[in-house]
Amino acid sequence: MGEVYRARDWRLGREVAIKVLPTFVSNDPDRLRRFEHEARAAAALNHPNILAVFQMGTHEGAPYLVSELLEGRTLREVLAQGSLPIRKVIDYGVQIAQGLAAAHEKGIVHRDLKPENLFVTTGRLKILDFGLAKLTQRQSTADSRAPTLTDGTEPGVVMGTAGYMSPEQVSGERADHRADIFAFGAVLYEMVTKRRAFQKPTSAETMTAILHDEPPSISLLVPTVPLALRRIVQRCLEKNPEERFQSAHDLAFALEALSDTGASPTISSIPALFSRRWIYVAAGAAIVATLLTVFWVRQRNGSTQNTRWVQLTNFPDSVTQPALSPDGRMLTFVRGFSTFLAPGEVYVKILPSGQPVRLTHDNLPKMNPVFSSDGSRIAYTALSGSSWDTWVVPVLGGEPERWLPNASGLTWVSPHQVLFSEIKLGEHMAIVTSTESRTELRDVYVPPTQRGMAHRSYLSPDGKWVLLAEMDNGEWLPCRVVPFSGENPGHRVGLPDAPCTGAAWSPDGKWIYLSLHGKDNFHIWRQPFANGQLEQISSGPAEEEGLTFEPDGFSLITSMGLRQRTVSLHLGNEERRISLEGYAYRPSLSPDAKRVYYRVLNAGTSPALGASELWVANLNSGGNEPLLPDIAVTSYDLSQDGKRVVFSSVDSDRRSRLWIAPVDRSDIPKQIPNAEGDMPFFLGSGEVVFHETEKGSNFAIRIHEDGTQRRKLTESETNELHGVSPDGRFVVVWNRAESRTSTKAISTFGGAPISILDASCFLLWQKDGRLLYLSVYEGMNSAGAFGRTYVIPVSPDRLLPPMPAGGFRSEGEIARLPGVRVIEAADVYPGPTVGIYAYSRQTVQRNLYRIPLR
Repeated sequence: MGEVYRARDWRLGREVAIKVLPTFVSNDPDRLRRFEHEARAAAALNHPNILAVFQMGTHEGAPYLVSELLEGRTLREVLAQGSLPIRKVIDYGVQIAQGLAAAHEKGIVHRDLKPENLFVTTGRLKILDFGLAKLTQRQSTADSRAPTLTDGTEPGVVMGTAGYMSPEQVSGERADHRADIFAFGAVLYEMVTKRRAFQKPTSAETMTAILHDEPPSISLLVPTVPLALRRIVQRCLEKNPEERFQSAHDLAFALEALSDTGASPTISSIPALFSRRWIYVAAGAAIVATLLTVFWVRQRNGSTQNTRWVQLTNFPDSVTQPALSPDGRMLTFVRGFSTFLAPGEVYVKILPSGQPVRLTHDNLPKMNPVFSSDGSRIAYTALSGSSWDTWVVPVLGGEPERWLPNASGLTWVSPHQVLFSEIKLGEHMAIVTSTESRTELRDVYVPPTQRGMAHRSYLSPDGKWVLLAEMDNGEWLPCRVVPFSGENPGHRVGLPDAPCTGAAWSPDGKWIYLSLHGKDNFHIWRQPFANGQLEQISSGPAEEEGLTFEPDGFSLITSMGLRQRTVSLHLGNEERRISLEGYAYRPSLSPDAKRVYYRVLNAGTSPALGASELWVANLNSGGNEPLLPDIAVTSYDLSQDGKRVVFSSVDSDRRSRLWIAPVDRSDIPKQIPNAEGDMPFFLGSGEVVFHETEKGSNFAIRIHEDGTQRRKLTESETNELHGVSPDGRFVVVWNRAESRTSTKAISTFGGAPISILDASCFLLWQKDGRLLYLSVYEGMNSAGAFGRTYVIPVSPDRLLPPMPAGGFRSEGEIARLPGVRVIEAADVYPGPTVGIYAYSRQTVQRNLYRIPLR
């Protein structure tokens, strides 16, 4: 494109670069046109990641342009020096994406993005050479801030650099801004792997590979690259432009979310954790905005068609669990962060464009709103204490009232008959049917295990079958179809071993639709009834859960969005992200705060007791890896000296066993004999305490690590265990009685339990016993995803703060304790000092969409 000289601008006292076309080519019309394109395109842009152009002119017949002078190297030269750290790859990627976003906003496509056209200066990356740029949209005549360029490249003309051209460029088709996103993906691939994504002996072979081949998998070349970064590269390199990121802005947001510092330096300048929380939520919302662009509907013949999903709600947080009125004119849903059960409110909306109206105002945990047969009321499940009850509220507004106790997931079978879930004993929940007054009650399906819970049920249009979603031991199972008569337990449907959280019948009863977790995420599938080939309806990086059919059967409505959870370490004024990918939570710190342990949830399981991998991050070496590869952990505890972990894991017989393993991997995990349960904690003096279910009752059991001297901690029932004091003096338990959950501290030396709070909370102590971290959480099975932690000074000889008789009655009483500090997170693990702690935080955004099926 020309020769570049270093020069000095005497008027402004600055050094600049001058690009000049040589005399022997300055009369070449094509080259001259491209040169002018570069000058005008670059001059139209003003962004820190794009080379600044100051002037264009002609001297003695030679065209030239004057730009800022850059000191540094091209990205090609940087890559030649060796591998880039992942953090640097992400940083460079964010800068490139931001520069492209600025260009695309002006309607300018670079069309020749490659490492030679990316220049690395001190702390900054610049995009060079817009010589092949093409204006894709004319500027408004009212906008004089940027010059208008003409469209200089016709379809059928191949322009660009082999190896970085998009398939549409290779084919000579008209290319828009998504061609730059493909080239960006090729550059990002190269930064990660040090190999070109598409490189063959000749240009023709390279272009053929771009059209038809996939680059070698990044996971095979560099196994340590985070999964989320691999998915971003793959999405950029999709052959079909519709399946790539649809804007460079969204691409930049997705990359920023992978950075340890997120939107640095903005985050580091805000000291309040509460402010940080909303920055993270905003980042999560931006990621969802990125991900909501790539979906498709799979037709009956197996082909795919791009479709326009119609957005029905536009909340900044999360709405879930849609249901339509019998006439299809009204839509109800829960505004809350969980697709299952969590604090939230019931809304109703008139379709297609009515404003959502809030019907409840109590913030109780809720799920499954449905219309009554006449459409005048909305019934929903609310959890008060530990009681799952059905409440009703008039559609036109009014006071909600508890209608049926011990009844959840209710739907109407006929104007006066209902189908719902009922707890039989403890946690054992069955599907039953009765009249509205609960007469003529009979079982439809009873799970075979004591911890089985059938939560949601859907009657077929002909009234003969019930489709249901169920859990066992806190984990979602595949959905099941049973006869409404209850004569047999029916059979599972969907993918084998794939968790299924919700379902629906097509109005004609010929299909069942399922929200189930396949290989990557929760998506919608369908299957002919009574048997037939399973088909995937939706796909993409976001997830869809909960669905309801339009009465005509031509479309369905679902909640689509994304949840993410990350583990971070708070070090004084610094926030350091620890987890690299996945849904990460339940952190623990080694005594020296040099290692962070945490769980990464397995696909489709519940955070509370779901299967997960146990990971460890070494802050000195930067290593981050599974501590117990190929072992699915359901709970764990780190010993006081930080040298061992005790954990629970479900075996092939679905029995939960307890194991102990050294964290340095000097020995294999060893099972604790005579111990079947979960929620284990080291008790000190070679003992472990854990939770056990026996004949429907729950107890805290203490046992020696060799399996001897097994005995109940108390004779009274204990529902869950949630902590042990540093000296082993107290065990923290949850008890559920009379529709109420309370947290108590049980002395291991005997004596009456000490009431802490009439709610579910976690208690953890600093190692020296001088600070108590009391975390109050929100949401069923959220494992502390939302809530607050109160850091309370305590005396090491007492370990508990001064409390009213019977314990605290509210969080307000806790917040008024002398010297208390508040952390805006509930999943917190204390470090050696007050300024050091590990925590996890979840971000969620979901909205309702209509999906046309025909």
